[in-house]
Amino acid sequence: MEFKSFFIKNVVVSFFVIYTCVSLTMMLIGFIYEPNRQFGYELFLSPLIFSVISSLPSLIEYSKHELSIRQLIVRKIIHLVVLEILILSTLWSFEIIKTVEMGLSLGISIMIIDITVRIIDWINNKRIADEINHSIKTFKQKFK
Repeated sequence: MEFKSFFIKNVVVSFFVIYTCVSLTMMLIGFIYEPNRQFGYELFLSPLIFSVISSLPSLIEYSKHELSIRQLIVRKIIHLVVLEILILSTLWSFEIIKTVEMGLSLGISIMIIDITVRIIDWINNKRIADEINHSIKTFKQKFK
């Protein structure tokens, strides 16, 4: 797969799914840990910034050649570890993480968001593959 196609399919699409999930996660964790706190308009930048940061590790999975299952799994694990480190260290440096419990909640949330992005990507890829297979069957039947 060429880089431009990979970038649009994996990084850009993932960005929008991550943006939605980050917004929902921020809302849920905010309701749990700081329900009375009010925020200004700068809060709208947080999901955007974290979505960009979260999309960058997707580049780890790029390869010009098709990867074996083992290589793909190793890259996905490395991706998750890098993602967790980037996000949690950013949150820690801005003193957003105030307790160990909050850090664990956010770490688990990051993993859930990553899994959600992968499931949505898998569903989309399966839908496209089913459409292609249906088109091939229809094409073959026309020429029988």
